[in-house]
Amino acid sequence: MPRKCLRKTERAQTNISQYEDAYEEVKRGTSVRSAVELHQINCMSLLRYLRKRDEAGTDHVGSQITIEKTIVIVIVFSMEQEQQLSKYITRCADIWMLT
Repeated sequence: MPRKCLRKTERAQTNISQYEDAYEEVKRGTSVRSAVELHQINCMSLLRYLRKRDEAGTDHVGSQITIEKTIVIVIVFSMEQEQQLSKYITRCADIWMLT
């Protein structure tokens, strides 16, 4: 019977919603250290999240981001563009008989 592997660190154990809440606190004027203590997250992880979120900006489609274990996923296409691209790829596949 296999043994259960016990984690030796607490890395990647923080919920993404904690980072989002801490981000909102910092944007309201709370210091980073206070937000870290309040939400019980790592200081450097929060700083990294703040930088990535600020780099994404809010003036283009890529502003809708989610963070999964310190990986930033930027949404490139809007839903309408994604549907058009999907139809185009399907049509090309039908033309070349790939499906």
